[in-house]
Amino acid sequence: MIGFRPVSLVIGNCVYHVAAQGNYSYQKPTRNGELEQYTQAIYHARELAMDRMQAEAINDGATGIIGVKFTEQARHWDKQVFEFLAAGTSVTQVDTPATAPAMAPVGITISLDDR
Repeated sequence: MIGFRPVSLVIGNCVYHVAAQGNYSYQKPTRNGELEQYTQAIYHARELAMDRMQAEAINDGATGIIGVKFTEQARHWDKQVFEFLAAGTSVTQVDTPATAPAMAPVGITISLDDR
């Protein structure tokens, strides 16, 4: 039977500034329209945070990440600045005795073999 052993806490962080362009601001909703610049910035910031978290896990010799939590928040000094944080526990596979109790899945599991 194969199990997993925790390796370390891994964190990825990204602070992003989304400047208003033209007549639009991310604070002003448009009529039935998406603010593409803001949406793309959020996607990019989230990807950067996850990539940084995964890089930490790979550097620690982990084979995956479990219990991943994501947070996003605007920064108080500027409403156009937001922070994206991804944190989880990096794990590695280990052989365990067949009598070891099964554990319930925790949060999101990210395999580092998918790269």
